[in-house]
Amino acid sequence: MRVEESSVYRRPMSDSEWLEIMAVLKTGIALLNRAAIQSLSGQLREAFSCLDPVMEGYCRITCPDCSDPCCTARNIFFNRADMLSLLALGISPPQGQTRTLPLEACRYLSPKGCRLHRAVRPYVCVWYLCEAQMELFRSESTSTQRLFVKHLQRLRLARLELESLYENLSQIEPYRE
Repeated sequence: MRVEESSVYRRPMSDSEWLEIMAVLKTGIALLNRAAIQSLSGQLREAFSCLDPVMEGYCRITCPDCSDPCCTARNIFFNRADMLSLLALGISPPQGQTRTLPLEACRYLSPKGCRLHRAVRPYVCVWYLCEAQMELFRSESTSTQRLFVKHLQRLRLARLELESLYENLSQIEPYRE
């Protein structure tokens, strides 16, 4: 099994290229063991359902007054594991990559924050805690911190396993970087 996610597809791309890649990945994921995909999607759903309320709470407290929003980072993109996770979860993917050109702002950032549900965002947008949010996290009980980390680990491991299963397919991906 993979120990790190690949950076495949983690770059600006046109919406038409995004749609082509998603179609290739959808075809590939349909060939994977259905029981394994259902198990992994269940793990992903459970982790997101536990992480989302905590992260949304932190964001409500810290983001409105932030002078340097993490969402403006120029190197945040969906990677292959993000795309495979969306497909495994049966979630309609967003219209395209976070940006079509280098140095553009993320197309999903609105004045009120991200327009995407947490499960649809690139992974880094799911787990990243800025310093203000880390302060809030440190003030949580030890048991709450452990549970949060456990869900992050489950999310990461499910994503790694999903990408490993995909890589084991005998077909060759036309867009491999």
